[in-house]
Amino acid sequence: MSRVPGGEAIALAVAIAMAVVVSGGAGGAQQPAAAAAAPATGALVAAERSPVVRLSLAGYVGLVGHQNLDYAAQAYSVPVADAQVSVAHLYPNPSLAWGAGLDVSGQHQATSYDVALTQTILIGGKRGARTDVARGQLAAARAQLDDFLRTLRATAATTYADAVHAEQVYARKRQTADELDRLVTLNERRVKAGDIGEIDLVQSRVDAAQFRGALVAAANDVHAAHLAMTGLLTPRKTDTLVAPEAPAELVSLPATDAPITPDQLAPPAAGAAPDTWSGPAALRGPLDLDSLTRAAVASRPDVIAAHRLSDAAVASVRVAHGDRWSDIDLTLGTSYFTRGTNAIDPTPTFSSLNLGLSFPIPLSNFSHGELSSAQYTAKQAATAVQSAEWKASIDVHTAWAAYQSALAQVAQYTGGILMDAERVRRAKLYSYQHGSASLLDVLTAEQTANDVFIASYDAQQQYAHALIGLGQATSDWSFVYASAGGAGN
Repeated sequence: MSRVPGGEAIALAVAIAMAVVVSGGAGGAQQPAAAAAAPATGALVAAERSPVVRLSLAGYVGLVGHQNLDYAAQAYSVPVADAQVSVAHLYPNPSLAWGAGLDVSGQHQATSYDVALTQTILIGGKRGARTDVARGQLAAARAQLDDFLRTLRATAATTYADAVHAEQVYARKRQTADELDRLVTLNERRVKAGDIGEIDLVQSRVDAAQFRGALVAAANDVHAAHLAMTGLLTPRKTDTLVAPEAPAELVSLPATDAPITPDQLAPPAAGAAPDTWSGPAALRGPLDLDSLTRAAVASRPDVIAAHRLSDAAVASVRVAHGDRWSDIDLTLGTSYFTRGTNAIDPTPTFSSLNLGLSFPIPLSNFSHGELSSAQYTAKQAATAVQSAEWKASIDVHTAWAAYQSALAQVAQYTGGILMDAERVRRAKLYSYQHGSASLLDVLTAEQTANDVFIASYDAQQQYAHALIGLGQATSDWSFVYASAGGAGN
């Protein structure tokens, strides 16, 4: 039976976008994909027989979060920054010195043995300020990792949506190609029966062969989309690819080569489920753009990272102030002197306790270069915060405009336009079978129906991209979860 996408197919793009956010593990069942019916073209057979593992969007995005190598490499920045906190918190190590004084003059003076312990005393709040710098950098590293995941999540979701779109387009083109092949078979029968001339048969063969070329390109697009999905995961053998899970249930129609009755061309009966889609409940009403913008400015990871780096820069100013205070070296030691046998100045054996205090003369404080550099760095970081907040606001407004535009485009394919295009195609075929329409009318209706369906898939893809972009721009997917009935975490 021929199957024509209806309202569920249009809502598939919404289902794609609704499951974008996954913060945990790789959920979703995995199932091997059954190979589609392979057309006669060798390239299509090669493209379709590659084994795939089909994942839900939630499962795929979660798997990317666990297996993406770029994210794994970026994640090391957090323990690196955490180790720096421990380093900054350390106190200077004490130093232990040992020495001996020997009489090399031959005057029989005493020999001395010295042991000293020296500890540097930090003053000016250096240790606390350096710890604050390291903690700020650690917080920034965590936020930057979250921001990397935000971008990676959107990339994975977009790749998934593109793969769904490629499969939708391929399925529609394959259906159209099969219908053109059936039209060739029909014309062969009609030529034998003497109903039409041979030129109509030749023309239908030409159109069918030409469309097979477009089908090969569509199959290659599907294969490339599966490779793109697989490429975001841990390197694996490319003989098994990752693909989206099966599309939503489609609307069933009788086989196109079966006799068509006028009743089958009539509009849906009153009370029947319309081939329309009005959007998820949470998205039918207007979203609050101002609230989304405020949420993005307050909670987007890149903005948070800018704030944390600004905090670290302010702490660096305190470090620079502290460095203008000279550290003190406190020394505690003991000396042991042996008996001196010099005839003029004999000395007994004795021990001494030594206490010393030293500090450098801060002549370098006449230069304010280090302090000025830290202060300008703090001002630069504060400006970067303002820039990050402004970019977040612009991103939300841009994503909002794209969402509104995509929503309007999807609305063009509601209200039964897909079924109308299919009814027109089938009506022309019915008329052609009964001699009241030309082959050109059938081919035009076939192409028009194909174009309308593919245009609807394009609109779904743009809507999915726009909703993903809005989630990425706001870093808040709560309204998407609301549209999914609270699914997700």
